[in-house]
Amino acid sequence: MPDDPLRVALVGARGRLGTAVADACRRAGHLVLPARPDGELPTADRPDLVVDAAPAAATERTAAQCRAARLPLLSCASGLSGQHRAALRELAAEQPVLRAANLSLGHWLQRQAVAALARAFPADAERPEAVVHERHTTAKKDSPSASALGLAELWTDLTGEPPAGTASLRGGLPVSEHTLTLTFDHQTLTLTHDVRSLAAAGAGAVLGVQWLARAQAGLWTMDEVYEDLARRSRHVDHNG
Repeated sequence: MPDDPLRVALVGARGRLGTAVADACRRAGHLVLPARPDGELPTADRPDLVVDAAPAAATERTAAQCRAARLPLLSCASGLSGQHRAALRELAAEQPVLRAANLSLGHWLQRQAVAALARAFPADAERPEAVVHERHTTAKKDSPSASALGLAELWTDLTGEPPAGTASLRGGLPVSEHTLTLTFDHQTLTLTHDVRSLAAAGAGAVLGVQWLARAQAGLWTMDEVYEDLARRSRHVDHNG
């Protein structure tokens, strides 16, 4: 990880996620440079990288600015379209781009558990029926969420069969729950990740920007960030 503080340009700094990211970055000793309300990146002090915590509509403009300024990008927006993803891929050909559908450590651990379950089922056992449930507050516009869709895609990739359904609920207290439920042989197994504060996302964003600062050009995911950090931790423990 970099020893020196990073200069982090933040698009969407006034939003709920942007506020959490800014708070966490400042606590970690990094300098936060908020973008203008129209999304224009700061010019008085050149940033080391950009974090986009704005709605998906800002993605193409932010990616274009990063490309022009040759800056890495951490994209946290939800509900990206094919056009938005194409803009990120275009930038990733020249700069490191970290795409974070979900920033939190808990979500990565949940995905690790889902992968372990998919591999653990005996071949002669009853095939489990998988269902994904997710809940966010009414402030969450896209439905299902990117995290829920990611869980469904992960299960499909690992088993060759999509979940029987993906259910979304909007309402309740902050922040969210994402659940995979498996039903088999008169049994139910449930894996739930419950988040009560966006501070969890902020902590993940700090890990993301620190990792991104030393990354090579390419399109990366938070799965790869956490996997790399876990490998480094195991190496330290093994040689410590």
